[in-house]
Amino acid sequence: MNQHPGQEQENTDFEAQARAAQAGARRLKRRILIVFVCMLVFMAIAIPLISFIDSQESQKTPEGAETHKSPSISFCTPDYDYDIMQDSEYLSLNRYFFYEDQTSGVTVMLDDTNRNAYGPAVVTLTKMIQAIIAGDSEAYNQLFSEDYFSVYEPEEPFTMQQVYDIRISKRGVSQVTPESGKAYTRHEFIVEYKIHKNNGTFRTDIGHDESRKQIFILSERESGTARIDDIGYFLNG
Repeated sequence: MNQHPGQEQENTDFEAQARAAQAGARRLKRRILIVFVCMLVFMAIAIPLISFIDSQESQKTPEGAETHKSPSISFCTPDYDYDIMQDSEYLSLNRYFFYEDQTSGVTVMLDDTNRNAYGPAVVTLTKMIQAIIAGDSEAYNQLFSEDYFSVYEPEEPFTMQQVYDIRISKRGVSQVTPESGKAYTRHEFIVEYKIHKNNGTFRTDIGHDESRKQIFILSERESGTARIDDIGYFLNG
């Protein structure tokens, strides 16, 4: 059957429109597919990255005196009247103070008769640990500087702490000249000890018979006197 020329033109236009529509549909599908793939790639990168950032944030430790409490740590029941010096189990532990100078490699055992020979910063740190053992928050707070208390609150009352395996390590010393004020000596130490039967009234970041290294920054601004300016924490103990 012969078609009218006008009808042939209409058929041709219809077929062209159909092909154009099909091509457009294919392009749209490709675009949707590309967007979908990009979303999958983004999610594959973003989700692990967010998880990593969250894990890093959760591992951050305070730079000052406040400690963070781990939900997985169980503490003993506090007893503010308990005298740990009557506890034979605690008295059998290694309660000696050991001092190590990392710059010279010298390690000695400290006591009240020789600690002055190693400088005022070592004296301050030994007094600090003695105050922790005695449960003396007042004596403890007296060892910190005004700079420290401009940022952090004083330590609240705590019980006697069964501290043992005590090690004080000298990390470095430097002279600091501030823009205003007098120059002073800056000391950096690593302090590590364990707490037997930890009840969480002083340290909430370690459990029973556990330890975690701390970095102490002390300033010696007056002859023969050193005060604690800051306390930092190692991420992995």
